[in-house]
Amino acid sequence: MLIVAPTSESETRMMYSRLGLRREMKSCSHWVFPLSLMQAGVLLLATLLWLQPAVALPAKGTPAPALTNVHLLQAPKGSQAAWDRLRGKVVVLEFWATWCAPCIASLPHFNQLAKGLDPARFQFISVDDEDPKVVQAFLARKEIAGWVGVDTSGSVFARYGVTSRPTTIVVDSRGRIVAAAEADNLHAADLEAVAQGGSFSFKPAMEIVTQSAAAAPPPSADSLLLCRSARPLRVPNSPC
Repeated sequence: MLIVAPTSESETRMMYSRLGLRREMKSCSHWVFPLSLMQAGVLLLATLLWLQPAVALPAKGTPAPALTNVHLLQAPKGSQAAWDRLRGKVVVLEFWATWCAPCIASLPHFNQLAKGLDPARFQFISVDDEDPKVVQAFLARKEIAGWVGVDTSGSVFARYGVTSRPTTIVVDSRGRIVAAAEADNLHAADLEAVAQGGSFSFKPAMEIVTQSAAAAPPPSADSLLLCRSARPLRVPNSPC
């Protein structure tokens, strides 16, 4: 989803109206904020996030970005998350976090897929950017099939343009991007088709919106905070 900042007076009025603000029409055109400190903080963060440049997921058919500096857990000794070592396998990269409720909810389906496909032809790697100790403590309580990669620098998330979780990237046996999807929308038949070079259909993880700011429905401050964040921001009743 591409988030666009308001570019006109009318769009700005609409944004502030939805956030519960009003503008006092005086010669100096200053703003009146009938808000609590908490609401004001949410507004400030939402505005800053709105002004950030949009980050795109890798395009279909392009070489998959490097997985450099990913520390592997649950992988055989000597394993490396390097595309020259993974060549010949279809790779499913699952970008997740221990605090991400939708990620955890999708684990049963993800685990079923990973266990049901031939490990000689498919590799599942769940990539997290938290402290390795946090990830290991989570793995002691919850099962995640396949390898788990810890990206403490956040560089892999940045290379793949991942700003919301869960996001699943499918890479073919030649190391090229096939699709950006969600684990719940992955099916074994489609992954087998990728391995065999056949036809497949993945529901995209998110729609890349190219419509103008005037045509696009304004997102709420709460959804902006959580959806655009690579770290957990505890916003009540957020849809993400």
